[in-house]
Amino acid sequence: MPLRDIEDKYTLSEITLMAWRSQEQAYQMRSKMAAARANTPRKAIDAGPVNKNEQRITGLEQVAESFDKPLEDSKGNFTLKHQSGENAAKFLASMGFAVSSMG
Repeated sequence: MPLRDIEDKYTLSEITLMAWRSQEQAYQMRSKMAAARANTPRKAIDAGPVNKNEQRITGLEQVAESFDKPLEDSKGNFTLKHQSGENAAKFLASMGFAVSSMG
């Protein structure tokens, strides 16, 4: 909502009270979050499930490490043109792309 509409709809005292209440709520939320974080054992925070993106990246790194040729050209751009068809298909499959063989 544009500021001029807010100024037309509410008085200055109403805006001040809403801002004060908003700050009060934010303070209460921060306090509760800090207390919850302080009461939670560190191991419970770190032992959460592994992010699926982290698993995918780890899988990509493992596949890429098995290649004998680099995945980057002389300019530093990603490329699969130096890889065999089998390695390229393996890399794409690790990213979730289904690649059928032509042979």
